[in-house]
Amino acid sequence: MSHAEYEKSFELDMSATGIATNRFCRERTELDAKAVNEIAPILLIEVCDLSFHALVIDMSHVSYVNSAFLAMVMSLRKLVEQKRATLAMCSISSYCQKVVKAAGFEMFLKIYDSVEQAHRALWSRFSLIKAWTKKDNR
Repeated sequence: MSHAEYEKSFELDMSATGIATNRFCRERTELDAKAVNEIAPILLIEVCDLSFHALVIDMSHVSYVNSAFLAMVMSLRKLVEQKRATLAMCSISSYCQKVVKAAGFEMFLKIYDSVEQAHRALWSRFSLIKAWTKKDNR
């Protein structure tokens, strides 16, 4: 697959609520070392350029991940934490969820059943934090 094809293999959408969603567009995407080496630099640059409260990784089209994917998620985690935002994942297959859990990523990564559920939960969480912050600043 060419560099241009990898660029088109994911989308990074921004909602009005300040929640960014990364969607892997190809059916049954396998995020092995080769795919991650192509996708990660592009994705990380795009994430750096955005301002958001949360980043949701939509895994609905992903059928396979390995340690290269886990390393990419750790890089995303660092960027997201620098922005004081939240990292989440949704629509994850049972295989991919086993890999993520085995790596201990549930300690810092919320997993939701769908994009909609993730957006609702993260928006509610952000709204509560915003309300507490506003109350403390009075």
